Amino acid sequence: MTDPDTDLAGFDVFDRSSAPSPSIPTLTIQRRGMLSLNRGSYEALGKPAAVELLFNRERRAIAIRPADPSTPRAYAVRAQGAAGGGSNTYLIPGAAFTAHYGIDTAVARRYGVERRGEMLFVDLEQEGAVTVTSPRAKDREAPSRATVAAIA
Repeated sequence: MTDPDTDLAGFDVFDRSSAPSPSIPTLTIQRRGMLSLNRGSYEALGKPAAVELLFNRERRAIAIRPADPSTPRAYAVRAQGAAGGGSNTYLIPGAAFTAHYGIDTAVARRYGVERRGEMLFVDLEQEGAVTVTSPRAKDREAPSRATVAAIA
């Protein structure tokens, strides 16, 4: 017997296997210019300790290639959060890079990447780039309890 208050017609049960996979390579340009690679991108680069960042002004494209950490133009790659290699996100300090090339960092955007040899390429003009927000940003946009109480 079906309770009319619990009718689930039209609802889908979420299958976590259909969520975006960390193995599909992406790059996120965060607010203020930090670059973050997901695990798929990091592994596609060969799990480098450092990378070089390249930019094509005409095509508005970024290239990322593994680099020796001791070279002057290398940027260290560090795992975010989980120690022991369990991270799904790897960070590259890119504020100076994005500022120098005028790359918009007003909002965070996630891009698909293309692997060519040992390098990753990101087309900043690609369709389907996703604007992303963190839970903290959502909290900043939500009215405070005091504001809600004042309105009520």
